[in-house]
Amino acid sequence: MTKKTRNPPLKNAFSGKTTAQKQLQDLINIQYGNTWQSFIVSEASSLLYHGGVHRNALDEQQILQWQEDMVRLIFQLENSYENIAINEQKRNTLIICDRGAMDPKVFTSSEDDWSAILKNLGKTENDILDEYKAVIQLYTAPK
Repeated sequence: MTKKTRNPPLKNAFSGKTTAQKQLQDLINIQYGNTWQSFIVSEASSLLYHGGVHRNALDEQQILQWQEDMVRLIFQLENSYENIAINEQKRNTLIICDRGAMDPKVFTSSEDDWSAILKNLGKTENDILDEYKAVIQLYTAPK
């Protein structure tokens, strides 16, 4: 049984989501390692930013392509872990996604642009949401 979740709960009020994800993974490995394995899917935008892409240097068309490619990258990263999980015979798998494939919608300039991305991908929002068993949203910024 493979489960995917995005942004696990915080251990304490001062932890960020990356720390919380690692703590959850460590907890699973220590307490449930014989029956569960866990993977953390890295944030796709961080991979691209660390590669030297600067969003503020892109024009509107490049940003639109960036967002579409971001969704494709998220799908590919998630699918890579899913393929490992499918072939695991002895343990259940929890796949923790730092950000899911709906995340790029927030950074798309208009609903029309987002609709165009979905059309190019042959997906609907419901198709994307159906990929996840649970979504946990964190508010980690100080108030």
